[in-house]
Amino acid sequence: MKWLGSNFMRFLLGLAAFFLLIILLEVLSNPNGIELSGEWKLVHPDGEVELVETPFYKIVNTLGTYRAVKTFSYCEGDAIMLLGVYNRGMRIYLNGILLKEIGDFESGTANIWNLSHLIRFDKKLLKDTNTLTLDMKIVYDVGIQRAPLIVKYTAVSWRNSILNFFISDIYLLAMGGGIILGVVLLVFGFSVPGDHVHFVYIATASLLSSIFLLEFVYRETTGSIDSLLLFEKATLATGLVAIAFLVLGVSKFVGTKKKFSSLIFTSNLSGVIFIFSIPNLITFKKMQIVYDLLFVISAITLAIMVFKYRKKYLIFSTTFFAATILYSVIAELTGIQGIYISGYGVLIASLGFGIALIENYRDIYKKVEIIHKKSLIDPLTGAFNRGILQEIPDFNDGVVVMIDLDNFKEINDKYGHEAGDEALVTFVKKARENLREKDIIVRYGGDEFLLILKNCDESKALDIVNRITSALENISRLKYSYGIAKIENDIYDAISLADGRMYEMKKKSQSSSLK
Repeated sequence: MKWLGSNFMRFLLGLAAFFLLIILLEVLSNPNGIELSGEWKLVHPDGEVELVETPFYKIVNTLGTYRAVKTFSYCEGDAIMLLGVYNRGMRIYLNGILLKEIGDFESGTANIWNLSHLIRFDKKLLKDTNTLTLDMKIVYDVGIQRAPLIVKYTAVSWRNSILNFFISDIYLLAMGGGIILGVVLLVFGFSVPGDHVHFVYIATASLLSSIFLLEFVYRETTGSIDSLLLFEKATLATGLVAIAFLVLGVSKFVGTKKKFSSLIFTSNLSGVIFIFSIPNLITFKKMQIVYDLLFVISAITLAIMVFKYRKKYLIFSTTFFAATILYSVIAELTGIQGIYISGYGVLIASLGFGIALIENYRDIYKKVEIIHKKSLIDPLTGAFNRGILQEIPDFNDGVVVMIDLDNFKEINDKYGHEAGDEALVTFVKKARENLREKDIIVRYGGDEFLLILKNCDESKALDIVNRITSALENISRLKYSYGIAKIENDIYDAISLADGRMYEMKKKSQSSSLK
């Protein structure tokens, strides 16, 4: 196996693409600016004051408004860049002046964490000593995973837009890709003959994954706390069911034992039941390790199946997908990294399975094409049979020649069927040697053959027939009758006319050789 085309290389390329993505996002998320790192003051809803070092992340026991305060000296800049700040609604103050409210602060159920926020302010607000205050609505976790930056707006605004495309807008593309792939696979699975249940499974996974990715899309509000809890449960549940269906589909696709995929499916469904039994958001978040473990096991199982059964068109996308799942789970558990990339995994997986679909369909098409071609070929002589006439497009610039082997029955009776078969094969072989590439020879009946000669008149057709008979003169005992007719409107009319002329010739001389 050539190393460039090996499955191991596809695996390495999947990992390389993953790490290149991480590097790109790190570069985009670290523009030049003054980091407001170090010690922050975190004020709890009950007034408790806690000193924290950025980056920090914690699951809370009390819902409400938390205030993060940072004092810093004068520096050049006219904007604050916030990335990886965990909350459900935020108000940003500089020296007591409200700069911006992000999300619906009153409801406290916004989805704003997976976005880079660039807040511009008047440089005159800066003093020798300054205070940045973040009032944050918290429902289960609070954190500042990346130290806020004081930056120059004009220098980083374009970069921030690109970063938000890669960390937020990409999820909309992934959702669209998942929906399109799901619809295509469903149509394919239900419309193409054969057992394509694996495509129905993968289609279901693709459609459900689009719902799961709603969790990563910016929202001003999700309504009440109860509706947020329901939304969180629903999106997480669809994610677990989606990857379970994906494992089922790939298992069916590669032909592995059903018990492993069934075990994953049962485990994930049990996880879904467990999710909907959770009473509140804080408990929901504390049980994150359970959901993450199910995602990781499913992703690893998926990767093992693809690698074990060497499905080359899935190795790159599965490697990338599994890497993004593992990375996102690690980020979720540690709370250190503020950029989540599972949307890329879904997008690449969609492309991978789309390619697999095309390849699978192409294989099926090739098999059908081979079967169809075999159905048009006479197995003894290799000439076409009469079925080819339905495949030939209409044309009126040509002729047909009907040829009958007059003494074929005599050869069969005298020398045996093997000699008769040999005579038929020899005739077709010599006929082909004297026909043009675009001409067609058809075994029309037992000892009748039809020549279809495009861009040819009756005179040239007669020359071709004479060349064939001359080639057979010294190696065959066959005698021939033939009829030639020009194709005027319908090929079947021409065949009927040529057949009549052949029988007229046959009547005139039963024993004459074709000349």
